Amino acid sequence: MKLLINPEKLHHAYFLEGDSDAVLPELVSFFERELGIVSSGNPDVRIYAHETFGVDEGRELKDAQLAKSFSGGKKIFVISFETITVEAQNSLLRVFEEPTPDTHFFLVSRSGSRLLPTLRSRVEFVQTDRGQESDQTIAKKFISSTVSERMKMIEPITEEKNKKEAKNLVIGIANTIRKNKSIENFTRNDSQILSEVLKAEEYLSDRSPSIKMLLEHIAHILPVEASS
Repeated sequence: MKLLINPEKLHHAYFLEGDSDAVLPELVSFFERELGIVSSGNPDVRIYAHETFGVDEGRELKDAQLAKSFSGGKKIFVISFETITVEAQNSLLRVFEEPTPDTHFFLVSRSGSRLLPTLRSRVEFVQTDRGQESDQTIAKKFISSTVSERMKMIEPITEEKNKKEAKNLVIGIANTIRKNKSIENFTRNDSQILSEVLKAEEYLSDRSPSIKMLLEHIAHILPVEASS
């Protein structure tokens, strides 16, 4: 899939929603094909991968982007993460408010739901379908299932304590809820359910989350469609 980024009018900061393992190769290809920038061995292209992007990583990035370009051209920073702290977002906000000339940032994560409104306003969102279609399909199946069926679906995840897969499911559920209903049509119950799902996503970012408890909680709070 071709990324919908205009190489002639490159924004200083982008947020790409999708699985980093799938999106990063697309991004590297974009740099080479559209910008003529080779990533491998290029000190002006820095790619970072974090489970949690925190304030220390934010400070490191702030300092790195101030350095002069080795080639005299563009500097590229790619940062992929599972979660990002509020402190780190505030650090990025200060960088994005006064971007260094010819410096461009590409944030990659499965969901932008946790971004602060102030940071969201400073980045250009790029929708991708890389690594998300299957997650969305699984999430839709989970939502439309009975509680007992949901419990069977999460058994392999809880038995293996697969934190990444658990988080992907929860993010998929949150995104599905948003896509199926516009915010203005949300009932109080809808808002409460979405709030609980987002809390579960946040708790799954802890070092040792109770995956079983969180997924079982989601399985029980989601409404069950009445059979015809």
